[in-house]
Amino acid sequence: MPAPGPYSAYEQYPLRPGDRLEFTLSVEPHTQQNGYRLMPGDELSVEYRHEPTERRAVRRMKVLPDGSIHLPELGRVEAAGKTVGELTAEVNRLARRFYKHPDIAIWATETMGRAEELRRAFSTGFTNQSLTAVVGPDGTIDLPVIGRVYVFGRTLPEVTDEVNRRYAELVPGVSVWPRIVQRAPERVYVLGQVDNPGEYLLERPTHVSQLIAMAGGYTLGSELRRVILIRYRSGRPMVRELNLHDALWQDTRAGRVDLSDDIILADGDVIVVPRDHIQKGDDLIRRVFTEGIYGLLPSLTQAR
Repeated sequence: MPAPGPYSAYEQYPLRPGDRLEFTLSVEPHTQQNGYRLMPGDELSVEYRHEPTERRAVRRMKVLPDGSIHLPELGRVEAAGKTVGELTAEVNRLARRFYKHPDIAIWATETMGRAEELRRAFSTGFTNQSLTAVVGPDGTIDLPVIGRVYVFGRTLPEVTDEVNRRYAELVPGVSVWPRIVQRAPERVYVLGQVDNPGEYLLERPTHVSQLIAMAGGYTLGSELRRVILIRYRSGRPMVRELNLHDALWQDTRAGRVDLSDDIILADGDVIVVPRDHIQKGDDLIRRVFTEGIYGLLPSLTQAR
């Protein structure tokens, strides 16, 4: 089994229902995305590059509520629903009626409608330009404009890529950056050579050594070099041995402490602290002699 490893700043933490995420919004209004489809309120810049330099000017205009723009010579042109590339091609095609070799450039200077919608939505959170979302029981979050996003089992980098990809299709220049502000409680289990074995509810990232401490600590005769971790992924258990001797034995001499196996626990993890060989021998003696032969033949002990 590959080492589960600790979650590095939550980068590898699989999201679960109940996790609370905060999304920070960044809007670059001058960024143009080829796949974005224009809508009323978007602001465009138009330049007739075939005109002489002394007459050339950049014209700024908005997509009107009816979805159109008005251009010199061409008049009304339908813009809503088209990409900037599609609109540019359409305008140059229409311009051939008036110019021999038209060269009209169009670019989006600000996509007002959805960008402003996002700004308003993200400004209603606890801080400006941020929004809190909680992973629902169905494993989804609900975000402005793009709607539901399935995040269960995904990591923060995966969610970041998915959310930004979907925003890029609808609102150019918009980026969001999620972070985990509160994890859902995790249920983990510790068995074997600890004072209080059982189920524990974790409210924050917890290492294996901390869980054993929560369970009252390890008992005499524990094999700390061979602690068992059982972790379930996709419904299948994976087993790994952990060496927690340095983490729990408190040998703090320089260069002697190895905490690489003292990993952060995940929801559903099972930790088993086994007995060492001395404890196993003591148990064998107790079972065979105390509870076994002498237990069955008490007269032998009385005869002595």
